[in-house]
Amino acid sequence: MHCIEPAEALSDAARALLFQVARTYCEGARITVTELVFDPREQKKLLNAGTNFQEFVQRVAILQGRTLKSPVTERVRDLLAIVDGASKLVDAAAKKIPEGSTPDAHAIDAAGDPVFAGALLARWLSAAREWPAKSEICVRLLAQTRDPGAQALLERTLAELLSMEPAAAALGVGFDNALATVRMSLAFAGDRPATQESVSVVRAIVGAKGDRSSPALEQVARDRLRAALASPASLAKRDPSAEMKMARGLRVSIANLPVLAGDGEIANELSRRFSRMVAPESLDPLLQRESGVARKLLLLLQLHAEFDDVHARRSLEGAIGNWLHYRDLKDEFFGVGLATDEKASLLAEAAKAMAAALIDPNLKQRFKEVVAVNFPSVQAGGERRISPRMVAGPEDKVQVMGQRAQLRNWSETGLLFGPAANLRQDQRLNGTIILRNAFLNLVFDAELHIVRVGEGGLIGARYNCLDPNARARIKAHFAGH
Repeated sequence: MHCIEPAEALSDAARALLFQVARTYCEGARITVTELVFDPREQKKLLNAGTNFQEFVQRVAILQGRTLKSPVTERVRDLLAIVDGASKLVDAAAKKIPEGSTPDAHAIDAAGDPVFAGALLARWLSAAREWPAKSEICVRLLAQTRDPGAQALLERTLAELLSMEPAAAALGVGFDNALATVRMSLAFAGDRPATQESVSVVRAIVGAKGDRSSPALEQVARDRLRAALASPASLAKRDPSAEMKMARGLRVSIANLPVLAGDGEIANELSRRFSRMVAPESLDPLLQRESGVARKLLLLLQLHAEFDDVHARRSLEGAIGNWLHYRDLKDEFFGVGLATDEKASLLAEAAKAMAAALIDPNLKQRFKEVVAVNFPSVQAGGERRISPRMVAGPEDKVQVMGQRAQLRNWSETGLLFGPAANLRQDQRLNGTIILRNAFLNLVFDAELHIVRVGEGGLIGARYNCLDPNARARIKAHFAGH
């Protein structure tokens, strides 16, 4: 933005540039840039605040000088003259404001002059010292105003509020609240489910804006999403499994939103976040939940199938390689307490996942060698098995009697899940099976017959799927095993 005339210094683009250099000052003064630009009283305060004014002018001159290719001192001199002229326009507009003027959409629509409209809004905002009160004024006016210029002014002011850390925190979307920030960014980009889950002020802004495109709010969506992805803050209360699930869902949402999909910086930050999620400090707690090397390998392979980020996949392949060279692999491959047929099923499932994985061929060869050398009898038993049990993924669950338990393994007719409480042998009841893994995404209701209640609340059950379409998918899934 290169201002030539005084009025240009008051434009939307000029205010966006000023926000870059005056943001910290505005945060401390508890004002928006709209108030700084359109309120003569705030301008006088800035002139009396030491060297802040001169610093702002110089920083703008430096930013503009890079593209104008003119000396900074020359640009500073021009800017001082332009700002002086803009201040006179603002002062003249402010003198026209009626005494006791209160927020009124009709008044701002009828202003007929963008400078007078800005002076009106600045006067109303200055009377509200708290950030939520300022945002409430802007949202209420935005819902009522019909003038495109007034709408852009209000949206730019809301963008300032949502981009200043103290204001954002007061509105429930602080910089330390990554989940609320992500939902806000998706909402401003047009994601309806995210809007419904967002804090009240975001829902109100989206409702007031309607289906109109808003460059200012869309820029907030991009800027704040980049920052949220780059921050170490958790999206899921530091639950690694839920964090990965949310990040994968976020990737899909971003791809479906044109406002965000083409942003290379967002893509890079999401890629870096995936890489952090498969770093040892995040991955190890997930692996510790899995009993035995085979289950750990299955988890790693499932994550590898679901992640398309090259850096994350490389980290996962490194972890797979480490487990395939684990010195106690033979003794700890299956974990404890598995019957021979369960070992065969687990081995067959791991072999299937390894064969389907798009990983380094050397890892596949290493797996074959490990199995051939250490588990020839189990492998043969697995080949004779007609309807194998399949090991469940980390997001696969059984919901029964108001509780959601981890699904451990399953077949066309049986389930092993738990820990679960208050279930007894030979009990018959209904439940819901939730499959969210790299090989099958399916939710279905089923009749359960509890056949075993084991130590630690592990439950063995036969089941009958109640949905014919789901039943057909299950049959096809096991037929392809």
